[in-house]
Amino acid sequence: MRPEISQLLVPSIYPTLKDHKSVHQHPHIRGMEKDIFFFTHDHHEEQGKDENSSKANSFEAEFIMALCQHIMLQGYSSDDVTVLTPYSGQFFLLKKIQCKYIQCHNVRISIVDSFQGEESNIIFLSLVRSNEKGNIGFLKKENRVCVALSRAKHGMYIVGSINSLKQSSDLWKEICKNLSSLNAIGNSMTLKCENHPEVLSTVKSGKDIITSSPQGGCTKPCSSSLPKCGHNCPQLCHIIDMQHEFVRCPLPCPKLCQRSHPCPLTCGMKCKPCTVQIPKLLSCEHILKVACSTYEDTHTCCESLEKILPECKHKVVMKCSDDPAIYQCQEPCKMDLSCGHKCTRHCHGSDDPYHLKYECLESCPRSGEGCAMHHVCPKKCFEDCGSCVEQVEKIAKCGHTNLTKCSTPSEQIECTKECKRPLPCGHFCSRKCKDPCEECLEYVTKTIKECQHKIQVKCSEDVDKSICPTPCTLTLPCGHKCQSLCKEPCTVDCQVHVNTSSSCPQGHKIKVPCFLFNKVSGEEAWQFCLQPCSTLLDCKHYCEGNCSLCLHGRVHVTCRKKCEKRLVCGHK
Repeated sequence: MRPEISQLLVPSIYPTLKDHKSVHQHPHIRGMEKDIFFFTHDHHEEQGKDENSSKANSFEAEFIMALCQHIMLQGYSSDDVTVLTPYSGQFFLLKKIQCKYIQCHNVRISIVDSFQGEESNIIFLSLVRSNEKGNIGFLKKENRVCVALSRAKHGMYIVGSINSLKQSSDLWKEICKNLSSLNAIGNSMTLKCENHPEVLSTVKSGKDIITSSPQGGCTKPCSSSLPKCGHNCPQLCHIIDMQHEFVRCPLPCPKLCQRSHPCPLTCGMKCKPCTVQIPKLLSCEHILKVACSTYEDTHTCCESLEKILPECKHKVVMKCSDDPAIYQCQEPCKMDLSCGHKCTRHCHGSDDPYHLKYECLESCPRSGEGCAMHHVCPKKCFEDCGSCVEQVEKIAKCGHTNLTKCSTPSEQIECTKECKRPLPCGHFCSRKCKDPCEECLEYVTKTIKECQHKIQVKCSEDVDKSICPTPCTLTLPCGHKCQSLCKEPCTVDCQVHVNTSSSCPQGHKIKVPCFLFNKVSGEEAWQFCLQPCSTLLDCKHYCEGNCSLCLHGRVHVTCRKKCEKRLVCGHK
């Protein structure tokens, strides 16, 4: 590192340091009066959400990035420069505003702890801490300060509040003494113009830096002659592109075209073909205005003339340069066709002049085949009319009137009216007239001979007991009526419940199906007790099961009533 930088560490951090002779050969930093400088200020840090939040200082961030851009405009590579800060809050703020400074887009920004063991030719160090209480956090720690101050090789520029640092740290008091001995500390910084060494600019903020060094030099005009045109450079003093390879001269272009027309572009722009309009006498003796640069080119005359077309002899207004022999005449043909209509095409003397292929698109005036009522054909004139499709009323051979095509003969009409012809049974046929009459579909009441029950069926259907849906009226041997339908075999096991002498444990009289009357008794009969249980359950609802399901009071079916109990939360 440069001797002036190592001097900051002795004796505040190291008792002694010996500089290698090579460090005395380090070049001075271009654009700066000093190779090392501590810029001190009194702009307070921003307060975070709490005491533990990482710190940031927007004044320092803007100053550092503006100074970094000034250095980059001296022609340094982004590999030569690094921005350091001990606080992550400041790190993120620097990254955020870095995008505003185009020259600094690729400059590395790092936290001091992450940069340990690395070096950079030029270091910008933002210390951040600046407050009335003099709280400087871990800037008191010698090891961190050592890392921060020992990363630069050629130049180092520190931005911070020396008053806050000295107030809380003897270490910084020693560093301040060393800086003062080098005359490298102050509340303003001096920039130097490399092109005009006599111009020194004192800056106290990032805005001052941008104003004093807009392009890396000073605010004087460049005034150098541009190599391409000899005019003076229009820019302010700049360091980059000293050969003016990329500077565009804004003065009017002094060049003339071959006909002495001035170039309308600026001097720094590439001349384009001359666009000044000049008159040109064409071979047809018309005068046409053309661009100067195209004067020698072949031009077509756009003057409008009336010409006679050789084929149809129509007069047409066209461009002078147009050939009437190949011009498509736009006059309507209007020739009479064999159908009586006129041709609607444009003039077509060489294309089907006798209209042998022409298809007339007018409406057909003829009547269709088989039409006795002279209906107009709905097709186009060139189409075959075919049979008449007009819908008319005609009397079919059955005598009914039907809506059908005009061309359909009466004997071919399929009548869709109701038949109504008498059937052998005396009813009338309900099918369509065109369909053959079959069995009668009328519903009538018929009596079944075997059981004398009456039933509704189609007139054409035969009936017997096998289709009778009436309940059976026969009496079973037990004396009860049969519970089957008439069409079904009579009941074998009578299901009528009858009283027994048995009682369930609850004292209910038990009824059993008739066919089991003499077959079950005692406990076997308990299962047939269907009396409602109605026991008051623990949930305060009455049991909805029956005596048999609830095993005569020993268990109960699950209650299906809505629970009204309150939960711990108070809801039901």
